[in-house]
Amino acid sequence: MVYRFAEFELDLPAREFRQDGEPVGIEPKVFELLHLLIQHRRLVIRRDVLASEIWPGIVVGQASLSRLVKELRRLVGDNGHEQKVIRTVRGTGYQFVGDLDEQALASDRSEFDVSSERIDHARMVLENAVERDTRDIRVHIEQFVQSCQLVLDSARSERK
Repeated sequence: MVYRFAEFELDLPAREFRQDGEPVGIEPKVFELLHLLIQHRRLVIRRDVLASEIWPGIVVGQASLSRLVKELRRLVGDNGHEQKVIRTVRGTGYQFVGDLDEQALASDRSEFDVSSERIDHARMVLENAVERDTRDIRVHIEQFVQSCQLVLDSARSERK
């Protein structure tokens, strides 16, 4: 799948980010962040959920995610004030708001295809919470619920 927006392309099979058809250097974690935001563009994705998806099994501070968002914004010509591609929802998370190429959207099946992986990931997150510390279980249940919501949204999108 290749996602196109403005003068940019995110080529998943090639793991390449291009501007005006020319490859642009992009860190792997920034690539993952952009892919997650595009893939779930109808949702505001919470910071903690993004962090757990980008760094599975590793606890990272908000500064790490903020650095990725800042780098992504630099690459797509966004900044904190002009949020044409990445919207910040203060105190919550981020959302992709760029206009995707309609042809790419019509052929996009990757959201539904990844649903079973998201279910397995959500199940793993919940099992890990139970095994570790019940004080953390609320956060993990919230992550589980958001993962389930992503799966449902993907299924609804598939039916349209």
